[in-house]
Amino acid sequence: MQAVGEALGVHPQTVRYRVRQLKELFGEALDDPEARFELALALRSRVPAREDALSI
Repeated sequence: MQAVGEALGVHPQTVRYRVRQLKELFGEALDDPEARFELALALRSRVPAREDALSI
């Protein structure tokens, strides 16, 4: 969580909180690589790309 927080510019506790929120919303789907891919693809199709965006 430390590395993710540093990459996003947020505190590691913020990362943990947001991951908990995502787990509440999506449940076991976050444990499935295919479901994670579909979620990431859906998000990328809705959010305009930024030059400074992190690569996933």
